Amino acid sequence: MPEPEEPLGIVRGQSAIVSLKDGAANGVILKSDRSQVFSIEANAFIYPASLMGGIAVIRQSFEDAHWYRGVWATYTKSPAGKEPPASNVSFEALQGVISGSQDPLFIAPDMLGVLQAAAIAREAGLSAQVVTAGDDYKRVKEIAATGLPLIVPVNFPDAPDVADPDAAIETSTEELRAWNEAPGNAAALAAHRVAFALTSAGLKDVKTFRSNVAKAIARGLTADQALAAVTTVPARLLGMSDRLGTIAPGKLASLTIMRGDLFSEKSVVREVWAAGERYEVAKDETSPKGKWQIGWGHASHALEVRTEPDTGATLVVGPDT
Repeated sequence: MPEPEEPLGIVRGQSAIVSLKDGAANGVILKSDRSQVFSIEANAFIYPASLMGGIAVIRQSFEDAHWYRGVWATYTKSPAGKEPPASNVSFEALQGVISGSQDPLFIAPDMLGVLQAAAIAREAGLSAQVVTAGDDYKRVKEIAATGLPLIVPVNFPDAPDVADPDAAIETSTEELRAWNEAPGNAAALAAHRVAFALTSAGLKDVKTFRSNVAKAIARGLTADQALAAVTTVPARLLGMSDRLGTIAPGKLASLTIMRGDLFSEKSVVREVWAAGERYEVAKDETSPKGKWQIGWGHASHALEVRTEPDTGATLVVGPDT
């Protein structure tokens, strides 16, 4: 059996919010205890290997953490003459989740996993967030009814190869549906007022993230909704709106400077700022020389930028020059 490429485990441990600027690992951590991560997925490489068993592990983990909290609360209230309960680092790690100070983050393998995560969180009395598989359009009304915020990938499936008639007949209706409808997933969620952030997770090449978001925009997601899904919404879901998501005094300068539209395939990333650190990605070779129209208010004025032949100086020639 080949070794798995994806992370394994059901109760996967704690996640952190990390800045992408250069520096030592402990110097770029913005928040070290953001979420506890749980995977709702049957996996042949780990025990239990069934979906039912995996869900049972998550439910039992929450039950054990609640029990552990109650035992220690009872002991702390009246410790005289009693042996202290045995310490359990696993149960202690989940105390933030069951107390409500730390959100569980569920990883769902499909839209049914989103609904299963919602049921588990509801049973445990917890708020939660879910990383989806991008096929939420199949059960969008039910998912919207859960009220859970989502983290949605844009790793759309490639078009099935139907050039060969023998191969084409093996292409399932589900494959065709996924290829056709996946780019409209974000628009469907937005139409049902689901709070979601977009993620590059699952992409074979993260450089295709912007162009894939452009495909989602072409399928009904508005540019403003797309921008919010990569700025203000993730900042809010991470609990970091006071430091991230918008440009304002006192916030971390985390910016992407573009030439062209953010989600256009033809646009170029000029520079990236990560927590105030500037990284130049591509030099701007575009010359300003030429004839321009400058407009402000209701007025428009001709402007010409040219190079003076003798000195090489740049001249700006306007109507009043």
